[in-house]
Amino acid sequence: MRVGVIGTGSMGTHHARVYKAMKEAELIGVFDTDFAKAKTVAQIYDTKAFPKLSDLLNEVEAVNICVPTNLHKDIALEAIYKKIHVLVEKPIATTLKEAREITEAAAKNGVILMAGHIERFNPVVKMLKEVIILDEVVYMETQRLGPYPAYNPQEGVVLDLMIHDIDIILYLIEDEVKKIHRLALQVKSVQEDIAHVELTFESGVVAILTASRISQRRVRELTVTQRNAHIAADFMSQEVLIRTGLSTEYVVGQKVRYKQAGTIEVPYIQKGEPLERELENFIGSIQVGEKPLVTGEDGQKSLRVALDILAAS
Repeated sequence: MRVGVIGTGSMGTHHARVYKAMKEAELIGVFDTDFAKAKTVAQIYDTKAFPKLSDLLNEVEAVNICVPTNLHKDIALEAIYKKIHVLVEKPIATTLKEAREITEAAAKNGVILMAGHIERFNPVVKMLKEVIILDEVVYMETQRLGPYPAYNPQEGVVLDLMIHDIDIILYLIEDEVKKIHRLALQVKSVQEDIAHVELTFESGVVAILTASRISQRRVRELTVTQRNAHIAADFMSQEVLIRTGLSTEYVVGQKVRYKQAGTIEVPYIQKGEPLERELENFIGSIQVGEKPLVTGEDGQKSLRVALDILAAS
């Protein structure tokens, strides 16, 4: 599969790296409006830097769009109209209207469209999908914290970081958001750098999401409270703990002591790089003509909830 990468910033560079190592993909080249940057990345991964986007599109069957979000729509449509399969980094677009234009164009032109929600390919998410019992879920909580990025983020923390967890929760519990409460703070940028959000779903499940890009500690965690179990997932260590049968009692002797007992299950997870799995899924879906794990419609759903959060009081 002849592939290209559009945008050679941090994320685009990683896409090029993974493609260069994939047997199923041939990295034809990269494009960036900063041609010097594109040449540097091309040299590292032994590929070609294209001075014009149209020249790259004429040579490939699929592209990954890793540019600022406000450029997604125009570049995606240009590729789609040339019958080129497209992976668009998250968020899929700046507005729902733009997102719909992209997804409708992809369907009309018969090309695969994938939304680049990389965390969906963390093996932890696959395990969570297997062990969560939907009818038993009552509460979920996510934390996605880290220091301020070296690059200058164009979006606030909701669209930059929290959208990962929005996508994961929507995927795991397959429910519609009924009510939103939001607390957000600006610290270093003109948009929110910390966000604390409460989502209430139609089923009654409540999810609390916290995202910060001014933390001195990197955290990527999700917990699920079920009626008879507690599930904790760490996306960085790629581990899941399932606690069940928890009981507590006070033992009275010479001293009053607190005793807690239960079972902890640590399911085996085959660890791996999420980006590698994401791009394998993209190429594989093109080869067999099936929908990818994260579709354009999925990207729309996550974007809609994120925009609703930003509009909430």
